[in-house]
Amino acid sequence: MPYAPAEDNAGMRATRHGAPYDALPMTAFDALPSTCLRCGKPAQLRFAGPCADCVIELYAKFPGGARDVTAAEYEPKMNVTPNAVAVKDD
Repeated sequence: MPYAPAEDNAGMRATRHGAPYDALPMTAFDALPSTCLRCGKPAQLRFAGPCADCVIELYAKFPGGARDVTAAEYEPKMNVTPNAVAVKDD
């Protein structure tokens, strides 16, 4: 759809790069017979990816719980030198 001025776009949402972008609900896409990309079994999928059984298995295997991660404090490498202009002797 070519770009139209705001007065011609009455009722449309915001545009990105001149084209309208409205979010579509997942129910807008029909599930089609396809093959699971993980296990290879036939499945009804809306998009390419793992089947429902594989999704359950992956969630069980990789729960994705939040955890605290502490990183080591930054220490510059030995080959890093101070700014040559700042330490220049005249």
